[in-house]
Amino acid sequence: MFFIEDNNFLTDEHKQFIEAVQRADGIPYFYQQSFEPMFYKPFTHTLLCHVLIYRPEQQAEARTKNYYNSDYAKIFEDMLFTFCNKNQIICNEVIRGAINLTYNNGQEKCFPHVDHPEYHKQLMIYLNDPLDKESHTVIMDKDTPLGKYGSDGILFPDEEKHQLKRIVPEKYKGVCFENLPHYQHYPKFGDRIVCVFTFK
Repeated sequence: MFFIEDNNFLTDEHKQFIEAVQRADGIPYFYQQSFEPMFYKPFTHTLLCHVLIYRPEQQAEARTKNYYNSDYAKIFEDMLFTFCNKNQIICNEVIRGAINLTYNNGQEKCFPHVDHPEYHKQLMIYLNDPLDKESHTVIMDKDTPLGKYGSDGILFPDEEKHQLKRIVPEKYKGVCFENLPHYQHYPKFGDRIVCVFTFK
């Protein structure tokens, strides 16, 4: 399994910027439904999101060649490149980038999912220290069944059987892994802010 966890890759400038965007007059977030694979519809959860870099399909839908969606995109993209350079990871193409703010939305956890059907890597940069330390990210193995239904709705895969890693959210931590099923536990209180990049 490809997995790198690094708590010391951000520059002082990166950290100062992260602090600035968390102020009340900082980065704007937009309410949206979770972007989940087709087999989970019509089941959706809600979150707040700031899109940094459009998904390819979003560019096609908008009929735009615009790669960036945000004035904040380049500095966060630089955090991705800094992580990759330090940890000797090749990044030829950034597929998407976003900052997700999750909260108690009435659900325990999101649906296990893989972000794209094609092979990719994913970097998660934790931007705050959530009050709820149990708002983990969980990485599952490639054999994890997705989109299975029972009489009560979606059947959640057996965590004990399929879990590979459980990541505790910590401010400034970067975690990189390949395209494996994963999900997050929503905070029961407070919020959890994570910058997510997918790339090839």
